[in-house]
Amino acid sequence: MQMNNKKGDLLTNASFEVIIGVSVVILIVVLVTKLFAPVYSEADKIAESYFEQLKENIALADNSKSASFYILDNGDDDLDFYLVYFGNALQLSYGEGVLYKTLGVGSRDFSSSKKSGNNIICVCYWQDERTLCKYCANLDLPVIRGMKGLGGSWIINESNNIVIIKSGGKYVFSIR
Repeated sequence: MQMNNKKGDLLTNASFEVIIGVSVVILIVVLVTKLFAPVYSEADKIAESYFEQLKENIALADNSKSASFYILDNGDDDLDFYLVYFGNALQLSYGEGVLYKTLGVGSRDFSSSKKSGNNIICVCYWQDERTLCKYCANLDLPVIRGMKGLGGSWIINESNNIVIIKSGGKYVFSIR
């Protein structure tokens, strides 16, 4: 004959209820944190940092000084950074008359986060099979690429040293 211990059953049921209750509370806390806390993106923070450096270098060029801007290749094949001059356009695609200075990379589309404006320049990045151009500015002056004066839109990939000067009512971005 087997006897049930009521005290043991109560303890087992109570323990089980506490475990379930704590698990539910932890799950709710995790879900609320994920919902309301901003998602950290290393690529986004790097792009923001490059954009701040770009603005500082353009300010140096405004004060009649030559400035140098460099985007490092972080060695990650799944993350690439670009300096993109849209001009008055809001989107650029490889193969649409854009100077695309990248070796061994297929077509990529770039869309400015600015919805309108002139002389739009952005620091963009490619990650997870898509490009993001969240850090953009409308410059007061147009930008040409190189001393020969290549106007229009252009894209420069990472690992290029870019010299910025202000000359003749425009900015000149040259690859050194």
